[in-house]
Amino acid sequence: MKEKSVQKKGPEKIDGIKQMAEYFDHTDTEELEWEDTDLRFERPEMAHISVRIPKTYLITIKKAARDLGLGYTAYVRMLLHKSATSSKAGR
Repeated sequence: MKEKSVQKKGPEKIDGIKQMAEYFDHTDTEELEWEDTDLRFERPEMAHISVRIPKTYLITIKKAARDLGLGYTAYVRMLLHKSATSSKAGR
């Protein structure tokens, strides 16, 4: 006898990233209903820069990035993004 797959809907409401992570940690996503969408993710145009910093800074940056499971250049971009988009930026 062939087993019928039952698709289930996602949770009614998710309050925050921790609840979302918990939900997806315990849910087989193949059993969920998915909707098609025209949503597209586009990467911003990137520019190459070169910055000289003390070696001790780079060691600290690489350790912090590793602790977060990131590459150090992604971590630096994240820090720059946070700084550039904060409410105090440009004042």
